[in-house]
Amino acid sequence: MGRNRIRDSLGHRLRGRRRSDLARVWLPAVCLLALLVGGMGVLLLRGQEQARVQLEQRYALRGALASRFVGSYVRDVQK
Repeated sequence: MGRNRIRDSLGHRLRGRRRSDLARVWLPAVCLLALLVGGMGVLLLRGQEQARVQLEQRYALRGALASRFVGSYVRDVQK
C-alpha cells in the first residue's frame, strides 16, 4: 500500500509537470496565433479601404469623362 501511495504521488507530480509544460507551449502559441489573426485583420481592412478609395476615384474619373463627352457632343450638334 505504501508503494501505491508513492506511485500515485509521483504520477500526480508528472501529470502536473506535463500540464505546466503544455501551458508553457500552448500559451505563447495561442498568443502568437491571436497576433497573427489580428495582423491579418488589419491588413484586410487596410486593403478594403484602399480598394474603396480607388473605386471612388474611378467613378469620379468616369463622371468627368462622361461630362466632357456630353459637352463635346452638344457643341457638335449645335453647330
